[in-house]
Amino acid sequence: MKNKKISLIVGIVLCVAAQINVAAQNINAQLIGGITASQVDGDNSGGFNKFGFVVGGTTYFPISERIDLQQEICYYMRGSRNSSKEPVQFAFRMNYLDLGVLGNFNFTDEFKFQGGLVFGVLLSARQTFFGGFVSDMNDANSLNPATSFGLGYQLNENLEINARALYSITRIQANTFPNRFHNSLALSLRYNL
Repeated sequence: MKNKKISLIVGIVLCVAAQINVAAQNINAQLIGGITASQVDGDNSGGFNKFGFVVGGTTYFPISERIDLQQEICYYMRGSRNSSKEPVQFAFRMNYLDLGVLGNFNFTDEFKFQGGLVFGVLLSARQTFFGGFVSDMNDANSLNPATSFGLGYQLNENLEINARALYSITRIQANTFPNRFHNSLALSLRYNL
């Protein structure tokens, strides 16, 4: 499984590098840092109660006057945590290396809509039941593709704010809980390099 993850990452990096080489004159890059709020649909515990962070980088280049193609790679924390009002406390912690391919539609020079696919490569997963019980989630799927949609606003020449939603296309666990899907929100600042 580890070799498959490495092969996937190397393949995607090579594809992105090839695209960068083709569009080298017009390429733009950003550093990404922000916060996430997530839940797992299907765990019978509603609410975006699991907080984490997202950090990474992105490159994008124009393919027309209003449309950009964007590739990004980010460390993204997802999972679920139930409310403190519930009798049994638990948390799912799942960390991913997200490889995204998105299209940007630029409404104006400052405002854009984004949409595309993100391929999450699972780095670690565990569940904790408060009271001390911790277990690795051995049946978690190693790949978690998701749809991603968001809005970006250019605050100034070097800084953009971005709000995005992400939803799993495939379930996050193969056997134990087959109807669980990631549902997360991210708010990030992006620094233009």
